[in-house]
Amino acid sequence: MTSEVLIMTPSAVAMAADSVVTVNGNKTYEGVNKLFMLSKNPPMGIMIYNNANFITIPFETLIKDFREQMRNEDLNSVDDFRDKFKEYLENEPQKNDMVMMSLQKKIEVFTDHMTNEINDYNENTIGDWLINNSGLDVFDEYKDIIFTIFFKIKY
Repeated sequence: MTSEVLIMTPSAVAMAADSVVTVNGNKTYEGVNKLFMLSKNPPMGIMIYNNANFITIPFETLIKDFREQMRNEDLNSVDDFRDKFKEYLENEPQKNDMVMMSLQKKIEVFTDHMTNEINDYNENTIGDWLINNSGLDVFDEYKDIIFTIFFKIKY
């Protein structure tokens, strides 16, 4: 459980967070950063809790990269930083590469499981298996990716 505190006065804001993280409900680590500086002028910070990753990329990495990219930007308000950070997360090329790598890895694991149950590999048997075993018709949406990875791995 994360503890974070934000105290606001008319002339200042103070932020604090604990430094312990729990993984899988039982293993704890101390000395974890949950509070990051976005800018010195104006002073601006960000706190994270719950999930330390955005998709597969650590928030710490994204925040530090964002801070570096915004170094010469003229951001003066919380709203400016919020909007720019949201835009950064939506457009970050590194994020898109990581999403595709993550999707490819998931499909590789999925196709390995599939090969244990399908003997005749063709579009019809794979499509039928996906429809019958997933509960959703994911085949049409990811058909090209599935076939590319599946046949690259198996042949």
